[in-house]
Amino acid sequence: MVIFRDRNPHVNGVPLKDRQLYPVLTLLVLSEIDDIRSLVLPESLNYECIMRVWEFCKAIRTQQPSLLLLVMEMATHQTKHWTNYPEDLACLLYVVTESMMQGLEEASTPLLHPVAQCLRTLRDAMMETGRGDAGERESVSAQATEVTYHLLSKLSTQIITGRNNLRSLSCAHAFGRQSAATEWLPMFDQL
Repeated sequence: MVIFRDRNPHVNGVPLKDRQLYPVLTLLVLSEIDDIRSLVLPESLNYECIMRVWEFCKAIRTQQPSLLLLVMEMATHQTKHWTNYPEDLACLLYVVTESMMQGLEEASTPLLHPVAQCLRTLRDAMMETGRGDAGERESVSAQATEVTYHLLSKLSTQIITGRNNLRSLSCAHAFGRQSAATEWLPMFDQL
């Protein structure tokens, strides 16, 4: 775990100063290399190692499908190991939101539903365990709902073209009027 000491960055309204965060998640959130100098590293991590991970994080932020896969893995890990504090979920939501602001890459489309599901599961675990500040939990929970809705809305508005794609397409099923698709219907064989 790493800790911010010198600076007090905020992610989605949650202050990160003096909070323990996963190194990779922290580096994904940081936008400037200067912020790395404000981190207190555990003895097992040295500055050179962190700089290599920083380069990895910079590269993966430019590859939306890989970034979404990493977010899914991190959210799943945090849920399984009960490390579900508001700052953890806030950081993951920030990373997903920043990635989606660049537009949706075609290769990311199949990942939207699993990412939304992982974020909802982590949100539910965070609320269930009651870790961290109650106000922050409520705020981050609302943000998680908004981000997952946005992901599912993106999924439900994708345009699929080509006869082969239409044959293998599963129809998105929405609940209620003007709501995002929340599940997939069974595959159909022919048009």
